[in-house]
Amino acid sequence: MLIEKYKKGILYLIVLQILNLFICFKFKSKVKQNLLINTKIKLFIKLRKMGCKNSKQQKNHKEINYTETKNEGKQEDYCQSHQELIKISNIKSFSSLTDCSNPDQITLLDLKPTQNNQGNLIIQALQNFTNLNSLILDFRQQDFIYLIQCNLYKSRQRVYLNSIFIKQIQKEQLNKNKIPLQIIKHYFLERLFNFTLDQQEFKDLFQALKNVACIQKLDLNLWMSKINNSLLTELAFSLQAQSNILFLSLNLIENDKIKQEEMEILYQGIADCKNLTFLKLVTPVSANTNKSLSDLGNLILNHLIKLKELYLTLKCCQDVQNLIKLLSKTKSITFIYFNLWNLNNIKEFDTYKYQLCKSRRLSNIKILL
Repeated sequence: MLIEKYKKGILYLIVLQILNLFICFKFKSKVKQNLLINTKIKLFIKLRKMGCKNSKQQKNHKEINYTETKNEGKQEDYCQSHQELIKISNIKSFSSLTDCSNPDQITLLDLKPTQNNQGNLIIQALQNFTNLNSLILDFRQQDFIYLIQCNLYKSRQRVYLNSIFIKQIQKEQLNKNKIPLQIIKHYFLERLFNFTLDQQEFKDLFQALKNVACIQKLDLNLWMSKINNSLLTELAFSLQAQSNILFLSLNLIENDKIKQEEMEILYQGIADCKNLTFLKLVTPVSANTNKSLSDLGNLILNHLIKLKELYLTLKCCQDVQNLIKLLSKTKSITFIYFNLWNLNNIKEFDTYKYQLCKSRRLSNIKILL
C-alpha cells in the first residue's frame, strides 16, 4: 500500500541517482553533483508532504488581534493559527477588552492606551481574563498609578500573573506594597532619563526584590541613576536571593560614582546566581579597570557554569586581554556579544579576539568596536 502510494516518487529518485552517478563519472564536477543532491532533497521533502496533512491545520490555538476601524468604529475579530500563543496586541481602545468574546483564552495582553481617564475601564476589563499570565503595560498617563495601587494583583484571580513588563513608571509606583513582586517571575524596569529616583526609593526596590525568590528574569535599566556603594550592596544582596533567576540584564552606564571595589561586591552577588543562562552587563566607565575586568572573567569562568549567552558593553576600557583569555576557557557559552566603546589597544585585542573565536564551542560571536 505504502509502496504504491510513493511509487512515482521512488522511481524519480532512482532515475536521479543513476543520472547523478553518470554526471559524477563523466564530468567529475562537484557543482553538478551538489545540484542534483539538492534536487533530491527537495523532492524527498515534497514526497513526505504528500502523505500527511499540514500540521498547522491541525492546531486549534488562536491568535486574536482586535483593531478598531476609523470609519465605522466597529470591532473586527481576526483569528488565525499561530502555535500556542494567544494574545491581544496594541490595544488603544479599551472597548476592545470589554467586547472580547473569549477572554478566558487570552494569555498575553499588550496594553498601549492613548486616551486619558481609563483606569476604571482597565480594572473592570482585566477581571474577565482568567488565564492571563503575561501583561505588558505601556502607560504614559497617571491612570497607571491608580492601576498599580488598586487591589487587582492582590486578588486570588491574579496569582497566576507571572510576567509584568513596565515600560513607563513613576517613582510613586515603586513602593513594594503597591507592586506584589511575590508573584512575578519576570520583572522589567526601564528607567527613563527624564526623572531620577532618590536613594531611599532605590533601596526600597532592592529590598523588595531581595524577598522574592521566584523571579526568573530581571531586567534593570539603571542608566544615570546615581547608584552609590550602599545601593550597589543592596542590589548584590538582592541577587544573592535569586536562586531561580535565568536571565539577568543590568545597565549601569553613566553611574560614575561606582568604582572597581564596588563592582567586586556586585560580582559576588551575581556569582550566587548559579543557574544563569543569559547575562547582559553595561558597566560604568569608572569601573572598567583591568582588575575589574579580570574579576568579571573569573566570575563567568568559575561560577556561571550554565551561562549560554553573554552580552557585554564596555566603554573606554583600557585592556581586555585578561578578560578574553578567561572567556576563551569557558565551556558552556555559545554566544558572545561585545560592544567596546573607545577601546585603547585595538591591535592587541585582535590577537585575543582570534583566540576567542577559534573555540569550536562558540556558535556565534559579534564584536563592535
